[in-house]
Amino acid sequence: MKDLIKFLTRYEKFVYTILIVVPWLSAPFLGKKTFKRFSLGAVFICIFVLIEGLFAHKRLWWLFYKKPFHKVMGELPFVIGPSLLEPFGL
Repeated sequence: MKDLIKFLTRYEKFVYTILIVVPWLSAPFLGKKTFKRFSLGAVFICIFVLIEGLFAHKRLWWLFYKKPFHKVMGELPFVIGPSLLEPFGL
């Protein structure tokens, strides 16, 4: 377990990039009709999570000490990766 934590902290940018890219590899299998049906809900959820993240940083509910990329919110890889495709059932 300690080796896994060491690996993840050493290659953080790689892990965040994988977190963004891998869910989008399944997006072509959705179909046009499904994408149109759930896209508005997915965008709403992402905007809501980003606003919640801004509010949480002000209230110090959680912090990202090491941001994935310079001048980017820590939640962004989670929002544009898994959270954006979650309403589609992936």
